[in-house]
Amino acid sequence: MIANQRSGYFAYTEFRAGLPLFLLLICSILIAVHFLHPSNPLTVNEGIGWNGWWDQRKYLESAAALANGDLSPDAHWYPIGYSLLAAPFVLLLPDDPFVFVNVIAFAIYGWAFFRLFQPIISTQYVILAFLIGLSLPVLLEQPFPQTLFFWRQFAVPWTTVPVAASYLFILYAVSKDVSDTGKFTDLFIGSAAALVVVTKPSDILPLVPAGIAYLFRRLRSKNKWRIGFATAGAIAVLGPALGLTVAIHGGLNSPYVVSSGQIGLSFSQLPLRAYSMFLDSRTVWREESSLLILQPFLVVTIPLFLLWTFRYPSKSLLIAATCIVSIVEYLAYNDFTPQNAVRFQLYHYWVWMLPIWTAGAVAGAASAIRAAKQSQSLLGKLAPILVAAAGSVFLASVRIETLELNNFSVSINEYSDGSYSYKLNSISKKHVNLIDIFEANALDKNILPNSNISLYLNGLPGYPFQDYRIISTQSGVRIIFNRPVFTESISFTLGDKIASLPTDPENVVPLTFQWSLSPFWSFRKQLG
Repeated sequence: MIANQRSGYFAYTEFRAGLPLFLLLICSILIAVHFLHPSNPLTVNEGIGWNGWWDQRKYLESAAALANGDLSPDAHWYPIGYSLLAAPFVLLLPDDPFVFVNVIAFAIYGWAFFRLFQPIISTQYVILAFLIGLSLPVLLEQPFPQTLFFWRQFAVPWTTVPVAASYLFILYAVSKDVSDTGKFTDLFIGSAAALVVVTKPSDILPLVPAGIAYLFRRLRSKNKWRIGFATAGAIAVLGPALGLTVAIHGGLNSPYVVSSGQIGLSFSQLPLRAYSMFLDSRTVWREESSLLILQPFLVVTIPLFLLWTFRYPSKSLLIAATCIVSIVEYLAYNDFTPQNAVRFQLYHYWVWMLPIWTAGAVAGAASAIRAAKQSQSLLGKLAPILVAAAGSVFLASVRIETLELNNFSVSINEYSDGSYSYKLNSISKKHVNLIDIFEANALDKNILPNSNISLYLNGLPGYPFQDYRIISTQSGVRIIFNRPVFTESISFTLGDKIASLPTDPENVVPLTFQWSLSPFWSFRKQLG
């Protein structure tokens, strides 16, 4: 299982034989998933497939416009990096030019993954970890049937596909010793980082640890001058792309960047957000879409990955740091929720990490086995295994429960037009996380989370995304606060997105959260 001790002809032969077969396998699967996707625009039964989705339509419009020399601002919603990559392929396949970009980027992603982990775990485990990380669950039933959901995140056009390739290439290249790389490696490092900037600007944040590591290692080496190659590579990408952006928009901000800035980031309640995205999304969002529901084996994988990180930081710390920054970045993004992670495919932000966690877990398990063989004491033999087991037990046991806040009084006012306003008052400020509104029915469950309601907290207006989201549940609708709310007064009207409105104050229930630990053996029952 462990490959980091191997050297010589055997390891080299295994690498040379394994890499082409690995790339052929994963690219074949991706191409099959791409063309068998029910929304593929070339094979769809009705309509135009994913080219009618918002993001994919905007990508295609931009790529087609660039291919035709059209620099009108209306044609370019997103940063142009991804569309610029696809523009040369528009003439070959005008309805699906991104298939070429995605397959090439995915091949680079797979190549870097193999090069990164094959010296640590043997080839068969590299392949197995990659396939497990992306292939499970094979069939996802909710909110609608989907096969190979995580593979689809690389098959459907998303700006995060070339970003994933850039991440993995940079992680591999920076982890190599300076003496083992040529000057063109630095050129490609700079180009890959710049590609992230012009494709999805905020996604440069997870590369900050790699950038620090790169500068530290180059400045300590005899090849400080190679930083110039990285700079040249970055300029070669940034110059034309940013020049086009200025020519199109008159500045560096695309409409997408402006829109994302309005939605904003919030670093408050990160533990609550992490709980919903990783452990159990049902408590808050009433969705079976958290990662541990989709991939229950992560309850073992994540502790083993962290075990590997702590035991072999020289090999794993940069990888772990990049993952952590990416996780925190998107947990803080106000539009990244369990409600849309599966329904609107937003797991494409994180999918690049899944094979990494699985491969790191294999390395962690192997390190625990090696420690058991090498240690002379019983404690030394068992300590790594016990630490990983404790982590798994904790993940399977931690829960968030909702508690009703009984010290709020609820009043309802009816207006002449048939609308209602709701006011909640308490004699002292309380921490409110949710408001359940029973017997209220949404006209459109998919549109509701993006809706704006009239909401006031202690007399101050609340805003969608930054302050709250509203979702449909089986028993009504729920207001979820995106930030800590300590208040003694809440008032709101639900607007025209709700078909029926409750008239009984008992149907308006404010709730708060409470952390707890439940028996870990109820994991299956809890996470179903």
